[in-house]
Amino acid sequence: MKNQVLCLCLLFTVLFSKAQTSIALVGGAQKAWTTPDYLVYPDTLQKTSSKKTGIVLGVVASVPFSKHFSFRTGVLYSAKGSNQTQHYDTTDLYASTVNLPANQKSKPLSTTTKLNVNYIDIPLNLMYKLSIKGNSSFVVGVGPQLSIFYNGNTFTETVSVSQDSPEENSMKYSFKTSENNDLPIGKVPGKYRVVHFGLNAFIGIEFNRIFLNAAYTTDLNEFYAEEGRKYKNKTAGISLGIFLGQRNANVK
Repeated sequence: MKNQVLCLCLLFTVLFSKAQTSIALVGGAQKAWTTPDYLVYPDTLQKTSSKKTGIVLGVVASVPFSKHFSFRTGVLYSAKGSNQTQHYDTTDLYASTVNLPANQKSKPLSTTTKLNVNYIDIPLNLMYKLSIKGNSSFVVGVGPQLSIFYNGNTFTETVSVSQDSPEENSMKYSFKTSENNDLPIGKVPGKYRVVHFGLNAFIGIEFNRIFLNAAYTTDLNEFYAEEGRKYKNKTAGISLGIFLGQRNANVK
């Protein structure tokens, strides 16, 4: 998979370097999350979510076809996923476990689940550009996006608690972690799709050879499904781009 992605990047660079195209290196940061929440046990008393912070790196190219409109595409490494913490009801722990065997007295207190999934994103955007002043321009774009699975992992940490007597200080805590660095891929439930599709939009400012964009993406179909739940990625972030070579006069 990694070799195929490298070939894709090289092909992209060769093809667009020969056209009347503006090419730019792009880097940025984004917040990522999933819908629904990516949880080990969906039905719990309470949960807290924190958006995952990831990077975006790659190359974009803009091909003008009129004074104001261009086609913008690219090859972008995008880190996505989610962070979730679930809290379980341990009220009256001693009373509810006092008659149980010793190996069943421990009950989960909380579980933290981290999903890291990295993709090569290929946006296919229609971009509108409006000159503001001098070499500055306002840009806005929207279009579909192809996401190719690159790699990923999941990590879970569960805190369990047991109580041998009614006194609160008798509580005992235990920790268990689990990590999977070889996520299964495929189209069936329980596996991560190699390819799925999304929608992305951006807005920004260009300053001669530099541009700054704010972007939002959302999956149109699931990247993973399990037990009837269909998970989709969402991201929101900012990126900085630097144009390479001599820019085409038609896109100024």
